[in-house]
Amino acid sequence: MQTVRKEFIGCRKTASIGHRLRGRSIAVFFGRHRFKKSVSRGGVAVSPGLWGNGRPTLKGKPNPNYTWKTFEPLLRQQGYDTIVSVDYTAENDHSFDDEAIQKNLGDTVNAVLNDLGKKGIVAGKLDIVAHSMGGLVTRFFCQNKETKDICRDSVRKFITIDTPHFGSELADLLLIYRDQNKKFPNPYSNLISCHTRVNAFIKGHPIHRGGVDALAVGKVPDRILEGAELPKIGAWQGLPWPSSPTTVYSIFGRATEYQDRDIKKLWNRVLSPCGFKRDSVFSGEGGDDGIVGANSQIGEIGGQDFDEDHFSVLGEEKVVEKIKELLDKKE
Repeated sequence: MQTVRKEFIGCRKTASIGHRLRGRSIAVFFGRHRFKKSVSRGGVAVSPGLWGNGRPTLKGKPNPNYTWKTFEPLLRQQGYDTIVSVDYTAENDHSFDDEAIQKNLGDTVNAVLNDLGKKGIVAGKLDIVAHSMGGLVTRFFCQNKETKDICRDSVRKFITIDTPHFGSELADLLLIYRDQNKKFPNPYSNLISCHTRVNAFIKGHPIHRGGVDALAVGKVPDRILEGAELPKIGAWQGLPWPSSPTTVYSIFGRATEYQDRDIKKLWNRVLSPCGFKRDSVFSGEGGDDGIVGANSQIGEIGGQDFDEDHFSVLGEEKVVEKIKELLDKKE
């Protein structure tokens, strides 16, 4: 039976040797000789979400589309110098339980631990910070029979950022457009039809390879024409949470106004001209980040909220400072 507390689940007071030594100066003895070695903070694997980009560089240059391009430098300033991104860019529109995505996460866990070893850092475990669907990728990794032991033995803390733990109503909108196109409204705005606007959006955000299906909540939003069938609830339903000794935290966004350029484009140029409104799309009264409702982001673990949208949350120093506080927190 899992122990649920606000902000985390399955916390265990005892810690691994690597955890107890993290961030301290330790004395290492070899025979009669005594050496003093500085131990930095441990490693962090960062996992992007649906349509995210996990490649820091592109053709030898910084990748402008890298999901963590702002977040990673901020986290390094907090003393975390071993940060490796899970790179499933080629499969970033697949479901979170996709075999290739899961393999990439496993490879990244090994890469972080190997990098720590090469640096002489004593850390038996690493931490995972996951954005959006990346949180579901990690949750599946930690309960899949082939990898759950790796999670138990290697993952100390796991922080989700704006993760759709209970899916996203926007997935249902896209699935109805894909599978029941005639039931999707098609008003014109500035001489451009709603369907033309949605088509332009999905050109850069593919919806046919399982990623969107995995996030559906089984709801027909307002404005959808009468007679539309309920989309099938996605694979998020029934997904177990990591159990002790891995500690899980949630960061979630409730944006008063959208700040990110792409979020504003989605709502101002696509959803609003099609007649959709925030309060009629997202379930509950907890607010939203433009992509996921707050109640879904919170999941079963509570958490810390910020007045940020789905992408601006990754560029805020206060968010990174909170993550550092959670990573450094003794359990």
